[in-house]
Amino acid sequence: LAIHSSVVYLNRFDYICPLGCGTDDNGHLVEDFLKVKQSKVRLFWVGCGRLDSMAYKPSKLLHDTLSYIHLDHSFYLGSGGHNWGSWRQFLYTFAPLIFKYYTD
Repeated sequence: LAIHSSVVYLNRFDYICPLGCGTDDNGHLVEDFLKVKQSKVRLFWVGCGRLDSMAYKPSKLLHDTLSYIHLDHSFYLGSGGHNWGSWRQFLYTFAPLIFKYYTD
């Protein structure tokens, strides 16, 4: 939902934070995320666990796509899987960044 919303509702979000999801190759990933890049998102932060068998590959694809188009983002790899423990770790890491960018 976070990724879809960032593409569909451009200019509505300053911070994008997909946690343990990623994206599939829909044939126009570069085009979609170039639009996100042009929207001047303040922070695009992707979190995924190294042991997340469901989301690791889609999250890596998202990271690779964002890197390819030079969209400034953070790709955080936690040690866990697809579970609440990992998401709490991601939120703990991501939340302070909102306030950093908010006050800059």
